[in-house]
Parts: sequence; C-alpha cells; structure tokens
Amino acid sequence: FNFFSKVYLARDVHTKCLCAIKVCEKSLIHREKMQKAILREKQIMKSLTEKQSKFFIKLLSTFQDDTRLCMFRKYIRTILSK
Repeated sequence: FNFFSKVYLARDVHTKCLCAIKVCEKSLIHREKMQKAILREKQIMKSLTEKQSKFFIKLLSTFQDDTRLCMFRKYIRTILSK
C-alpha cells in the first residue's frame, strides 16, 4: 500500500531530536488515485496528535513542494530498530 512513499530517519537541526520523515511522491499518489487516502491519513494523524493519544506517535509537522508531500513524526526507537 505504501509503494508511493519512503520513510527516512532524520535529526532536527534545532532540537537535535530524531524524527521519521515519510516522503510521498505526488506523481505516484495521483497516478494510483490515492489522494483521498493520503488526505485521510494526514487528517487522522493530526486528530490523534491533537488528542494526545498515548498509543499514537506524534505528528510534528507536514510540508509539501511541487513533487512531494512530507510528514514529520516523532521517532520512537524499538527493539526492531536495533
């Protein structure tokens, strides 16, 4: 389902905290007619972040340019990430 996006590990230059950046290619989203699904994902993540759900990884910010949509989330280290 997420063949049109990649997730990168990054470090915030101001806070030095790690974050996960999901980068979605707009051309693939449009080609696969996934606009509604991406918008719904963003709305759900924003809503859960505002409700401060302890079972959800916080959405820090979103950004888009001409070709990509980016979602910045708090990075949580797990056993699987080692």
